[in-house]
Amino acid sequence: MPKQTKKEQSRIANWYDIISNNKVRHIVGIDNGVTGTIGLLHLSERLTVLQYGIVKTPTMYTDAISKKRVKTKRIEPLLLEAIISSNMNTLDDTVVLLERPLLNPRMFWTSISAAKSMEVTQTVLEMLGFKINLNYFVIDSRDWQSVLLPGVKGSDNLKVESWRIGTQLFPNNSLKHTDMDGLLIAEWLRKEMCK
Repeated sequence: MPKQTKKEQSRIANWYDIISNNKVRHIVGIDNGVTGTIGLLHLSERLTVLQYGIVKTPTMYTDAISKKRVKTKRIEPLLLEAIISSNMNTLDDTVVLLERPLLNPRMFWTSISAAKSMEVTQTVLEMLGFKINLNYFVIDSRDWQSVLLPGVKGSDNLKVESWRIGTQLFPNNSLKHTDMDGLLIAEWLRKEMCK
């Protein structure tokens, strides 16, 4: 295992403080990007799920920043703020997990979209009063996928398994979407808190 930097050790210490915080009653899991989902868990004192939900990340079309006149999809910040703020009581009882975006030079436009989405989402969280590594965390997809989707490889397979596992764990949902990543991200943290 590689040696951790002091910054990483501090982040992990804060992470475990949050996980061991018995006041957490709301978890928001955000699958980053314009095609992502937002998973919402409301928990009892014993960390059982009282209520859950999943919504598509709110988006809008705007003119692209390019020489050609084309429309591009981006996150709608006011609706994102409304979704998050309506699913929390206080900053003390809510934790947000935000999945790190894909950044790959071979997928330039996808990476640009993911980075823009990340920036909008982090700005909304910070406007709501969330603080990085205090009550919202950026996680890698491997963190939650290794626990909830073990051994699954390939983007298409991950989406299929995400839907299958998500609908098994949370059968009463009305979202017709290709994956349940946002909800599984939130469930992963709940499982970590129960350890």
